[in-house]
Order: sequence, then structure tokens, then C-alpha cells
Amino acid sequence: KVNENEPNDNWENVQAGGRLTSSFNEVDVGISYFYGFDPASHFASFPIKNLSVSGSISEQSIKKGLNNPKNLTNEDIEVEYLRSHSVGSEFETTLGSFGLRGEAVYSDQRTFLTNSLTSINTPTLFSVLGIDYTGENEIYMNLQFSHQQLFDYKKEVLYFKRHNLALNGELSWEFARGTGEIGGRAIYYLSDESSYINPYFIWELISNLDIETGLDYLGGDKDSLLGFYRNNDQVYLKLT
Repeated sequence: KVNENEPNDNWENVQAGGRLTSSFNEVDVGISYFYGFDPASHFASFPIKNLSVSGSISEQSIKKGLNNPKNLTNEDIEVEYLRSHSVGSEFETTLGSFGLRGEAVYSDQRTFLTNSLTSINTPTLFSVLGIDYTGENEIYMNLQFSHQQLFDYKKEVLYFKRHNLALNGELSWEFARGTGEIGGRAIYYLSDESSYINPYFIWELISNLDIETGLDYLGGDKDSLLGFYRNNDQVYLKLT
């Protein structure tokens, strides 16, 4: 069975953080600190030993691990949530008609799943640099570049490399005095060549009631971070 040890709502599991901001020469800056639980599940124990799956975690790879009866134990799957310290910094300014911003955060431990279906912890540094533009013709553009480094990287980690690079952005245009909007969002991981694309169309039916239709398309190898979900493409329709 699965024993998921989620933190209880008591004083022993209090999470806390703080943020301080200021401005210098038309540049907004900030620093922050957070002490709390990593939202990712940490798998401390898995009953099949000597297992080595790929990122797709196929049924065949699980069965292969069961070929040797000695690999199967009577352990439960133990799931935990671990605390970490995170320190961040940020800035925001303008370059002519463009907005420029960046953020970085260092965490003393984050959890990552390995090919044995147990987890390891490693310090990480995540940073992002972005630029955006809002035009008088109701066109909005946003482009961001991100980098994540795993300091105690192990080759057994699934979906992530030591250095993980990604580009993501958004392009949209409002028309009919803001009644309609057409646009798209996308992210592309340079590290594993996986991607997500979301073209969409929004129309305000009446005041405070919008209808949106769009497409969620995921691409990449089956062992990649986003390619794992590549059989979940969908067209959607929603009211907000």
C-alpha cells in the first residue's frame, strides 16, 4: 500500500517566509526567504528493488523488475514531504517600451524522482530572465529564458539533467474594445526537446462571463519532462 505522510496542520509544521522590496534608480529590487515543505512528493521506499525504469515508466519495465523474485519485498510505498530553505532575489525595470525582469532562487534541498522510483535530494538554483511588451494596439508579448541547476546531480534522476534550460512565451491581441482576445502560450525545454503549445481564443459573452476555446498540445520523447504526457493532447471549451 501507499503511506503518504502529508504534513498535518499543527504548529510543528508551520511554514514561514518574508519579502523585502525597494527601488534604486528606476529599478525595483527585492529579496525573499521561505522555509517550508517542498510541494513535490519524496518517495522514500519502493517495494521493487534493483529497478531501473525510463522516464515513461512503462508496464514492461516494471514487469522486467519482477522477473527476479528476490527483487520484490513486502515494503510499502513511503511518501514524504521534506522541508527546505529557499532564498530568492528579483529585479524589474524598463528598457524603452519593454519591461525587463529577472528572478533567482536557491533551495538547500529539492526532491527528484529516480529510475528506481525512489527520490533523491539536491540543492538547486533556479533563475529566469524575461522581457515583455504591451503595445498601444492591444498586442502583448512576453518571452522568458530559465535555467535550473541540480548541484548533486545523479544520472539516475528522471526527466531532469544537471542543467535544465527552457524558453517560454506568450503572444496575444485584444480586439473589439477588449471583447475578444486571440493568442498563444508555449514552452520549449532545450535540455530534452519537449514542448507545450496552447493557442486560444476568448470572447466576452456578457459582462463577467467569458468563453474560451483552445488546444493543449504536448510534444517530445516519451522519456522527456513534457513528452511523458504527449498522449494527453486536448481541445477544450470553458466558461469563466
